[in-house]
Amino acid sequence: MDLTSKLDSKTGKGTRALSTKPKGLPTGALKVLPLIDDKTTAAAILAKLDKFSETDLLLILARLERDGYIRAIQEENWDLDEQNTGYQTAMVVEEVSAADFFQTDEQHIADIDATADLAREEAERKAQEEEQAHRKAEADRTARLEAERITRDNAEREARAKAEAHRKAEESARLEAERLARAELERQAEEARRRAEAEMAARLKAERMAREAAEKQAREAEQARLKTEAEARALAEKTALMEAERLISKAAERKAHEEAEALRKAEAEKTARLEAERIAREAAEREARAAEELRLKAEAEARAAAEQAAHLEAERQAREEAERQARVAEQARLKAEADARAEAEKTAQLEAERIARETAERQAREAEEARHKAEAETRALAEKAARLEAEQLAREKEEARREAEAERAAREEAERQAQAAEEARLKAEADIRAEAEKTAQLEAERTAREAAERQAREAEEARIKAEARAHEERAARLEAERISREAAERETREEKEARRKAEVERKEREEAERQARKAEEARRKAEVDALRRQEKEQARALSAEKARQKTERKAQELADIRARKRAAAIAKKRNAPDSGKRFATVVKTVSVYLPLALVLIVVALHFVNLAPFGSSIQNIASESLGEPVKFNDMRASLFPKPQLVLSGVTIGTDAEMKIASVRVVLALATLFDDRKSVDSLEIADTSLAMPELIRAQQWFRTSAQTDRLRIARVSLKNIGYTAPGLAPVSFDGRVDLLPTGEFGAADLTTSDRSLTLQLQPENDAWKITLDGSNWQPPLHTILKFDDVHAEGSIEGSKARFDTIEGRIYGGTFTAKGMIDWAGRPTASGSFKTENIGLPQALTAAASAANLEGTLDAAASFASVSGDPGKLVEVAEISARFTVKDGKIGGVDLTSAMLPANREKNTRFDTLTGNLQSSNGNYRYRNLVLESQQSRAQGNLDIRDDQRISGNVSVQLTIPSRRMQANIGLGGTVGDVRIR
Repeated sequence: MDLTSKLDSKTGKGTRALSTKPKGLPTGALKVLPLIDDKTTAAAILAKLDKFSETDLLLILARLERDGYIRAIQEENWDLDEQNTGYQTAMVVEEVSAADFFQTDEQHIADIDATADLAREEAERKAQEEEQAHRKAEADRTARLEAERITRDNAEREARAKAEAHRKAEESARLEAERLARAELERQAEEARRRAEAEMAARLKAERMAREAAEKQAREAEQARLKTEAEARALAEKTALMEAERLISKAAERKAHEEAEALRKAEAEKTARLEAERIAREAAEREARAAEELRLKAEAEARAAAEQAAHLEAERQAREEAERQARVAEQARLKAEADARAEAEKTAQLEAERIARETAERQAREAEEARHKAEAETRALAEKAARLEAEQLAREKEEARREAEAERAAREEAERQAQAAEEARLKAEADIRAEAEKTAQLEAERTAREAAERQAREAEEARIKAEARAHEERAARLEAERISREAAERETREEKEARRKAEVERKEREEAERQARKAEEARRKAEVDALRRQEKEQARALSAEKARQKTERKAQELADIRARKRAAAIAKKRNAPDSGKRFATVVKTVSVYLPLALVLIVVALHFVNLAPFGSSIQNIASESLGEPVKFNDMRASLFPKPQLVLSGVTIGTDAEMKIASVRVVLALATLFDDRKSVDSLEIADTSLAMPELIRAQQWFRTSAQTDRLRIARVSLKNIGYTAPGLAPVSFDGRVDLLPTGEFGAADLTTSDRSLTLQLQPENDAWKITLDGSNWQPPLHTILKFDDVHAEGSIEGSKARFDTIEGRIYGGTFTAKGMIDWAGRPTASGSFKTENIGLPQALTAAASAANLEGTLDAAASFASVSGDPGKLVEVAEISARFTVKDGKIGGVDLTSAMLPANREKNTRFDTLTGNLQSSNGNYRYRNLVLESQQSRAQGNLDIRDDQRISGNVSVQLTIPSRRMQANIGLGGTVGDVRIR
């Protein structure tokens, strides 16, 4: 094919393809399409292209023409002077004289008719020959076009096969690259997960080892202290017993009348007892100090282990923060690249539209010029034909004056020929007009279509600008509302702060007054205690004097009795010479069976019910506690230390409080005194509520005031605590008692070892420290903390926590809050979370919502309820949150503009908004969901029956255009519907 004669022009589809760049077009076609216009030949296009052969260009042009991107332009020759229409004949004019003309006979007329017939036959023959030549040329052209079509089809098939093979190779390479990248990401994620698990396991192992080491050291210290106390008591008892035996033997050997010696013996016995008590007390103090040092050492080691674990946790958090910042930076970079690409595409689109517009305008001008030129040529042809006709008529009139008959015949022939020429001219003009009208109509349609498309683009741009202005106005309005709201919140906070300061000042003033009253009461109490101590000292001195006199009388009586017995024995000895043998036999028998009897007595103490002998203990306990105390069984035990075991203990007039067992460890030094001292009181297997706790504290106060029973420490084992609305809790621990009977330091641990609670008195308040692992609070069973640490204080009916931190659902949290149970229980505070795993949290909450991602939130809460168990359920929460790298399952927000994706979900980079929650109703405001190609914003409400309602505006940006839709949301949390 001759490339120099091939002209093509772009269609409207081809003009649009310059800006949209359809994926179906190969790269070569995209290079050729911009070079095509109605003035550049295929040869000129080939000259502008590098590495293109003539065959490649012809294949690309054939494909573009077949797909409707271009159309071929064929030039036609409309020169009527050169065009052979097939209707021309020769005109023969014979000159005759007038006489001959008028004398023409029939033979001459016949000759003329024969000549005309010959001319007509000649014209018909020429027409047939031209028709045959035209048909032959048409057949040749058809054959040539068919051959070109076959060649073109074969080349296109080969090109398509090559393109398909190339596409498949590229697709295979892309899939392989994606598979390798996905495998690499999975490997990295698996390594990160294993590394995190290893770090977590190491940290948990370190914590467990530190905790076990501390517990082991505490147990060893406690065992050492108990062993030392037992050894000291045994030594003291043995020393006292040996000293008593020695004194008794000496008293038996002395004479009965040695009163001074008896008094000395009594004084020595008292001194020995006091010395034994001192030795035992010093030994106990030493062991207590050693145990305290061991406990402090264990606590220091535990703190060091905790600090090391905290350091590791801080390093992990820092590492996670660095990774998060890296992800944020990567997302920012990708977003910047996407914005740059979008801007470049937009610039290219605008440039393509400008070029297309200029091309269309140029083509319109050229079409208009062609139409004017065609009209001018048509008018020129018509004028030329009219002029020729006028000249011909003039000649005919002149000749008619000379030769009428010849002119008539010639005129008829001329009229026939003129009529044929006129018909040819009219046909040519009609064809020219039809072609011009068709061209003009096509151009007008193209111009109208492009104008409509331009108007549509302008309307779309105007709509986008209007939406942008509306968005800016809405953003400005929201910003103004935010500023107003923050101002109102700031005023509210300032008012609250002022009220808080006033409350603090009032409390400080009341505290000062209370301290003053307390100091006055302490002073009065000290005076009363001093008077009581003075009275007791006087009574004790009087009792000592009476005891001394009683001892002297008993010693005198004992000396008299022994003197009489000795005299009788001497007399009897004189009368019975064999009495020495009998005495030796008795001594031998006693020395053999007495130790055995003592062992049997000690063993029997563990099994014999001593309840019949426990009335004095019941009386002492009832008098000390201020309420009746009874028990069903009492046994004694000497190991590991001397103690009484009471079973089936009841306290109260109606036996309101029941305790399975109570172990009482008495101080040996006060075993025979009127004032008993209890080293440890172990209470096991009972259930308490707040009223029982208040009663128990009053019991210990009463016991301290009666001065008959002093308790140093209370140990607890399997003690259940119940409260309305709370899950039951079982715990072990110890509570130290102050001399006033008030509770001192306390260490409590739940039976499942998930929570440790430490209480320390501090002025009139309590310092509280809480540590938990895999702990589920009784206040709300949905929550379960991986780790939690809290520090705060309890004063009166208020508990305030200034530090709460830990891990939950794969993330971390910090919080602070206050609980007041005076009257109706109330709670308030604030918290922050980072990287909370939403699937874990929703699963724990038994929610049907299908939402993935990690949650960051900052919130405040307040709650008031008559039922403490519903404080969390009825809490009013105000929060600002961000969800990252997530997915909303079950709904595709872009389905209103594009077909829904196969998974029917909505993926996003970030989801931000505000939350207001109260009484099970959730109000989400200022929601903004963003991804690389879409953006949605709106509001959403979730009622307490899990039904949802809301409106969302969705914007979708694709390379060719931007779309927007307003949609409504309905259904339930587990089945979201688009209305």
